[in-house]
This record gives sequence, C-alpha cells and structure tokens, in this order.
Amino acid sequence: MNSVANVLIPYQRRWVGDKNRVKVWEKSRRMGASYAEALASVLEAAQSADAGGQDTFYLSYNKEMTQTFIRDCAYWAKIFNVVAGEAEELVLKDEDRDITVYRIRFASGFSIWGLPPEPRSLRSKQGRVIIDEAAFVDDLPELMKAAFALLMWGGSVSILSTHNGEDNPFNELVKEIRSGVKRYSLHRTTLDDAIGDGLYKTICKRATPPRQWSKEAEEEWRAGIIADFADGADEELFCIPNRSSGAYLTTAMVESCMSESVPLITWESPAKDFVDWPKEVAATYTRGWL
Repeated sequence: MNSVANVLIPYQRRWVGDKNRVKVWEKSRRMGASYAEALASVLEAAQSADAGGQDTFYLSYNKEMTQTFIRDCAYWAKIFNVVAGEAEELVLKDEDRDITVYRIRFASGFSIWGLPPEPRSLRSKQGRVIIDEAAFVDDLPELMKAAFALLMWGGSVSILSTHNGEDNPFNELVKEIRSGVKRYSLHRTTLDDAIGDGLYKTICKRATPPRQWSKEAEEEWRAGIIADFADGADEELFCIPNRSSGAYLTTAMVESCMSESVPLITWESPAKDFVDWPKEVAATYTRGWL
C-alpha cells in the first residue's frame, strides 16, 4: 500500500493524522481538504471492524460536491489497491419525498456514503461524519447536533469550510474553539500557508505536462489567484470572514424577537395536483389564502 506521506501535502497530512473526535478546519478555497478527507475515508472503510474500520458519512451543501467526493474516494481506493465496489447512486424513499444518496461498498463490510446536508440524514447511523463547506449548509447547529450523536459509540466528526461571513455559525464555532469554550481540535490553512507547504509545487508536478517550478512562477500564480478573487480574497483565501456576507439577520437576532404567543400558521396545498394548476388560478387561490 502506498504511503500517505508520499501523496499528501504536509497540511493535508496533519489533518488526516489528527485523531481527535471532533476537528474543525478553516481553510482557503481549493487547497485539497476534501481530497485528503476522501483518502482518510477510504483507509477507514477498508479496515475490518477489529482493526477500527467504520462507515463514513459525507454531507455538503450541494450535490456536485458530494459526487466529486465519492469520485475521489473511488480514485483513492484504486490507488491504494483496496477492494471496493463501484460508486452507486441510490434513490431512497423518505417520508414525502425521494432522496438521492451515493455509496461505495468495501470488502470489509463498511461503506462511504454521500448524504443530503440535513440532520435526519444521520438518523440511526454510526461512524465518521464529514461536514464539508459547513459555512454554507442551511442549518449547521442542527446538523452538528445530529452528527455529535454518532460520537457516543466511537465515531468522529470533521467540520471543514471556507468562511461565509462574520456572523455565520461556522465562524462562531471557530471563535468558541479559540476562546476555549469548545475543546475541539482546530486547523487553519490560508493560501500562503498552503503555498509554504508546497501547494504550487504539487500543482506543477501534477500538471499535464508537468511544469517547471520557480519562485517567480509561484509568485505570479499567487498574484493571479488573488486577482481572480478580487474583493473576496481575504475571506476566500486568507480565512478572514467578511463583515458584509452571511445572513443580515442572524438566527440569534431572529429568535430574540420571537414570541410564543404568536401562532404558527401553516399553508397546505388544496389538492395533490396543485402544482399542475394554471398559474393564474393557483395565484388567485394563494392570494385568497394570504
């Protein structure tokens, strides 16, 4: 089996080597964090239960990221010569709607799953949980609450993301770790940290055809990346949350204005084929209800 040290950049190795039950990574965009998690997931799923193997459940805010993660897992399984089945796309019935999930099954009996970023996706599960680009999921606190339930029987939770505003729950989590309120492991990797660890050299080696590395070329590449992100560079590349992004009204602000005396009124469609009604008829009915 290939050595992890030979295929990962140092900051990726530090993340994979961190065996804390809960670990958080604030990071620059596009520096291979999910790629490293895919490798760790394959190594876990390939082991027997006696050796500490377990399932992995990956959740992110969009389907394309989940598909990419599963493809990366399939790639690592091939690189490490691990016996695994083909990646599967499954449609599961869940209450009132169908849910698309992804799975790779291993000879060990364990699997890697790509799930929708909803707390109920983790019901009755056991194993490792990865919440990727956590600052962009709809309800990070509830998703974390569901993920932490898996810790009771020996699982782990990895939370990784670029920032999405100063008031975002992900940034609040990072601040709580730094202040000692939450005793989780925290990693931080900016674009410059990644370059210092050899990111651009790795890009040069893996380019087709391979590029010749030089300090001048590296500095030119760095300047181009920063120019591409323009005003968003601090947040996207240097882990500095933007004051103007994220939710204008935070959850805490909204909850402080809520009153239990105000009733919650729920609208229900008048017929199963309501979505097929003529637009004008549906609009008239809806205005009447309002």
